Amino acid sequence: AEAEAEAEAEAEAARAFPVRFACPVTFTELPRLERGADVARSVLTSVAAGRQYKGNGDFLDLTITTGQEDFLEIPPASVQTFRSPFVSFAYERGWRDSFARAGFPGVEEEFRLASNLLRAAEGDVVVDLSCGSGLFARRFAASGKYAHVVAVDYSEAMLRQCKQLLLAASERGESPPAAAAARLSLVRADVARLPFASGSIAGIHAGAALHCWPTPSLAVAEISRVLKPGATVVATTFLAPKVDIPGLAEQVRQAQKFVVQQAQQQGLPLPLANGSGGFRYWFEDELESLFTMCGLVDYKADIRSNYIMLSAKKPLG
Repeated sequence: AEAEAEAEAEAEAARAFPVRFACPVTFTELPRLERGADVARSVLTSVAAGRQYKGNGDFLDLTITTGQEDFLEIPPASVQTFRSPFVSFAYERGWRDSFARAGFPGVEEEFRLASNLLRAAEGDVVVDLSCGSGLFARRFAASGKYAHVVAVDYSEAMLRQCKQLLLAASERGESPPAAAAARLSLVRADVARLPFASGSIAGIHAGAALHCWPTPSLAVAEISRVLKPGATVVATTFLAPKVDIPGLAEQVRQAQKFVVQQAQQQGLPLPLANGSGGFRYWFEDELESLFTMCGLVDYKADIRSNYIMLSAKKPLG
């Protein structure tokens, strides 16, 4: 009887969709889809939250505010910028290429480096977080190395652009539709409320994203929650320009801290981040502190000018 139960459990697992989605309100696991399901046309119900999460044909919306017509949430400028159809269209048509000036080595080299760091996730589920137009998600899926790739972004326009680029690739014969559907799903989600079951994701990539997140500590804590023990997160972002003046970086950091503390104490609006449009340029030791305080270990970094690719792991056990 025990052997039969184990065999049935294995058969059920084989029939199940590889990704375990969770309600972004309660984090309780949502009903498991069947393998081969069209995620973008699925409807998932959270009994605990009394909510339904629906796909629209392009992507599955797993944000807290989805379908709420009487509530309007206004994200900060760093998020709103990428919800623009113009920006989503331009992202792979020159916008992303401009990152080379900061030291980014280029998409193909970044993909190669990230793939090497995510080797342990091969055969399992990988999430491309803040995927934009799917620049890396499409490459992860096309590699055929992963059981499934979930492309996640808050921007509806970016996800639609990703879908259009996938369809264009299929029409050119570069990616058969059936294979693409089997390996890649598009999901709208908030990086601070990731809609995945705890300890269920084998690897996470977040390319050129950290500087856009409104609350990085919440986002990295969420990454830590959803990663499997021993799994890796890989991220790239912009470092603050280096100035050869001893102690200047620490003085700038202390000044920023003082301004934020004063604003909080006096009930004033917090200042914008240290880059234009609310984007943040990081000091390298800040990033290490951010990831380690969220419970991640084995922090490593590859720095080239103002570019950084970092990786960290969720501890075993």
